[in-house]
Amino acid sequence: MINSKHLPFKGLFKAGFFLPSVISMVVISTIWIYLYSANGFFNNMMKLFGMHALDTSWLASTKTALISIMIMDIWAAIGYYTILFLAGLQEYWRGI
Repeated sequence: MINSKHLPFKGLFKAGFFLPSVISMVVISTIWIYLYSANGFFNNMMKLFGMHALDTSWLASTKTALISIMIMDIWAAIGYYTILFLAGLQEYWRGI
């Protein structure tokens, strides 16, 4: 989608995708700590859909802490690698 020539607001979409790469890790950590808290977004969504929510923070449980940190790290880094991939795609198509 970000390599499409006819996508409206393509620049805004690229900026939104790259945004986590330029935000401070302190800000990212603060946001995700709230999302993973016992009364945070993810537990509330699980309760809303009738699923069993965790009694504690996702980061306090040994079953969910590692995967929670991995998800946050992937989200924070994916924009950088996507921009590199996009540059490679555009250079490839320019050479054809």
